[in-house]
Amino acid sequence: MSSKYSKFNDEILSKKINGLYIQCKKMEDILTHKTKDFEIKNYISREEMEILCDELSSYQNELKNKEKEFKKLEEYKLKQEEEESRKEAELLKQQQPKFEIINDLEPLKRNFFNKEERSLELLRTELNNYKFYVIKYNYSNSMFGKPEYMACNLMKGFIKRLDNYTKYLFGVFRCFTNESNGDYIYVSYILLNTPSSFTEIFGNVLDDFSFEEIDGNKFIDKIIENTGENNLNLLDENYIH
Repeated sequence: MSSKYSKFNDEILSKKINGLYIQCKKMEDILTHKTKDFEIKNYISREEMEILCDELSSYQNELKNKEKEFKKLEEYKLKQEEEESRKEAELLKQQQPKFEIINDLEPLKRNFFNKEERSLELLRTELNNYKFYVIKYNYSNSMFGKPEYMACNLMKGFIKRLDNYTKYLFGVFRCFTNESNGDYIYVSYILLNTPSSFTEIFGNVLDDFSFEEIDGNKFIDKIIENTGENNLNLLDENYIH
């Protein structure tokens, strides 16, 4: 009576066994523990090869089911973590001290991001109401030699820190490369929409940055112009919405 492996010669059946064995080992690694071992000999009978192939196929199906359960558990854990992070962020927002704001910046931001030509011209008539800063990251040399996407992701992390403070701010974060030496440079231009200081609002959140107050017209020029100085090449920019 022929078996389901009759169409395979010994060489092909041996390759199938080795393939199943490798796949099972990879799946065991995903499941982070070793659950079974198989001894594969160089010289075994045809009957032993077919039995081993059946055992490996059965074990592979068992691992596939465990892998599905493992992935479901990981997805559940991830959803739980995301929900906890959301609740923590909401709680932090509720506990966050309230500071006086000078004006509602939403119309300005909306017009600016909709590319309304007069948005910044209207701001020029209100420059005396705000303070303006150029902000530089003090440890940009820590990114030297790293891929550009990592340098840009670091900048996006800066913006993320400010999620709960956007009503007090308007501006842009930019990441440049210095064409002469490959250094990354982080420069930001920020409008502060409160009589309070950065330290009062952010505490130590922005300790890694240096601040310099600048003229409002220079701020507007820099918001519009995204070129750097001294051989700086713009990699990416993100605005505070």
